[in-house]
Amino acid sequence: MGIYSTVIAFALGFMIVFNEIFRKKNSNKHIEILTMVNVIYLLSFSIVPILVYFYFENLHIWTQKNDINEIYYLYGSFISLIVYLLIILAYSFSLKLSVKPLNLVEDQKKNFSFAISLYFVGFFFLILFIQGVGGFSNFLETNTLYRSGDIEVSSVAFARNLSMFIPVASHIFYYNLIKNRNYIFSFQLLMTILSFLTSLLIYYNRAGRLSLLIYLATFFVIYNLVTKRNIKKYLLIFSPIILWFIMYGKSIYNIFFQNNRPIINREFSLEIILSEFVFPFYTLANTLKYPFFNDSPRLFVDFIIAFVNLLPSALIPFDVPKNVTQLNTESFGDISGIPIDMISLGYHSFGLAGVILITICFGILIGYVQRKFSLKEVNITIVFYAHFLFFLPLRIPYAEPTNFLKGNFALLISFLLLLLLYKGRHINKL
Repeated sequence: MGIYSTVIAFALGFMIVFNEIFRKKNSNKHIEILTMVNVIYLLSFSIVPILVYFYFENLHIWTQKNDINEIYYLYGSFISLIVYLLIILAYSFSLKLSVKPLNLVEDQKKNFSFAISLYFVGFFFLILFIQGVGGFSNFLETNTLYRSGDIEVSSVAFARNLSMFIPVASHIFYYNLIKNRNYIFSFQLLMTILSFLTSLLIYYNRAGRLSLLIYLATFFVIYNLVTKRNIKKYLLIFSPIILWFIMYGKSIYNIFFQNNRPIINREFSLEIILSEFVFPFYTLANTLKYPFFNDSPRLFVDFIIAFVNLLPSALIPFDVPKNVTQLNTESFGDISGIPIDMISLGYHSFGLAGVILITICFGILIGYVQRKFSLKEVNITIVFYAHFLFFLPLRIPYAEPTNFLKGNFALLISFLLLLLLYKGRHINKL
């Protein structure tokens, strides 16, 4: 039955490309959130299934748990096609809603004060976390061990998530810099550089390749939105660097505690690149074969667990239940962390009804956010639009609430503060 899943994957790919080419887009020619959704959905549920079935069947040990010719892969492909249609329908519905775009009053000093406040709040929690893990040396040496769970979780682990105010601040500093052209010998430039370097330190400790790439890419998106210049040439320049980092990034993160390991320790191949993006395809089939984990729907409890996990562990008087990603990893043999995708999250939560509910909410949300951010004028909302341009589409492959809430808590709080501090008068509806 696996071969038939590729037929659906081809049809889905054609549908996505057709929609992206011929749908009506905003006249401002900026990258839209739905475009990024289309790219990620195409990769996850069209390109990957086709390449896996015909060329790279056995990518990881955990991918061999289920025979790729089982009917569950066909079911998964069919559901992924229906889900895409639901996303587009929900998105189209949201475009008909009455939405007031953000109208925030800004100035250079206000932006700088906001950014520097975020920076020092993040810096405070960064210092707290460094001290909690035993100093700066341990902060560098235990990054991948902390990420993989090979060492005990620090009692101040929550502080690492709150240090993520610094990357947000760095993007605001950068926005202020290029909009007001404060390039030479300015405190604005100094803080842009300082916050950038501090952010790199944080991302090194987090040991995530994708999160670092997104952080860097956000600078280019902000540059494009402010200057209205085409960034395609930069994509051509940096694509080889991105591919290299996907291949060898793990070795770079190990450099402080595995000094004898060479950074480049494997040959470049499409198979290795592809192996980084296959989990939604395999997870969905496995979800359909072994639903609910404990024979009963999770009833969206993972969203509650996510908020509980934001609290410092010392304040939680009970053992927090395992989240859906941890259970998904166990179902594949506990070999390595296997993220949960949006469709699988919905299915584990409430079967097909859960899939439909999450899909419709997601489609309406991306349409609402797209209309909420008016990009006709250059203002600070551009910074947060650039963040949401990655944050929302990535919920398709990385949907587990605990992980995305922890990793983006500082971003969401910063955005709420922006709405409170920059609130202006309402303008006419779209």
